Amino acid sequence: MEVIDAGGRVSAVIDEGDEISNVRVVQLEGTANQVDDPELVEQLLDLVAEK
Repeated sequence: MEVIDAGGRVSAVIDEGDEISNVRVVQLEGTANQVDDPELVEQLLDLVAEK
């Protein structure tokens, strides 16, 4: 929550692969917002769980 209070700037790197020839990487950057709506929280958690 400190990140959101400090402006919400977030980033993440997700990678897969075990050799340089087959590594895939995604970098995400953006702004985070706190979600207080319980229905929206549940929906977002369901979407994450699907992956």
